[in-house]
Amino acid sequence: FALLPVFSDGMDLYRKALNSTDQEICFLYFYKIIEYYSPIAARITAYESLARKLESLKYKNPTNKDLSDIVSITDKFRVSLSDKELAQSILASSIDIVELFPKLPEEIKKRISKALHFNQSDLSYSTKTEILQSIINYVGNILYSTRNSIVHAKSNYKSDSNECKPSDLFTLNEFLKDACYSIISWNCKLSDHLKIAE
Repeated sequence: FALLPVFSDGMDLYRKALNSTDQEICFLYFYKIIEYYSPIAARITAYESLARKLESLKYKNPTNKDLSDIVSITDKFRVSLSDKELAQSILASSIDIVELFPKLPEEIKKRISKALHFNQSDLSYSTKTEILQSIINYVGNILYSTRNSIVHAKSNYKSDSNECKPSDLFTLNEFLKDACYSIISWNCKLSDHLKIAE
């Protein structure tokens, strides 16, 4: 595919992932890209929600509910920065899940379509937004669990049955290659005050 625009720390991680022959190391480099850029996506979502809420207060006197809503927005932002939510935040903002879903390992595609009750062949841009978001959340959970299964010592790691099978890690890394390309490109297109300074 096309060359990425400007060199960045994210691109350095991307290069290291592509040069890794060990699939676990490759996965961890891709996951570092997710960790690197995800706070931006979480912050943008929080800023937009807060801006809408504050704009609505211009035309009325704030109530207790309005103030509670503002607190809820900040609480949600804090949650989105937690390890478990990182992948979901950035994937929702930067990738085309309809385009990338077919690149996931077959077993993961079957698992997701069964859990969310949709046919893979029916997935399209007319699919309900809630389903697309649920797919992204599910993929984010798989990435998080897979990361934990790799970094934690096998003797003390307790499986949550959400991990990618080791035999499917190569295919998952092929998915991540495209997903991380999209993440880095997404960051490059942001306004300078929003993106990570490179």
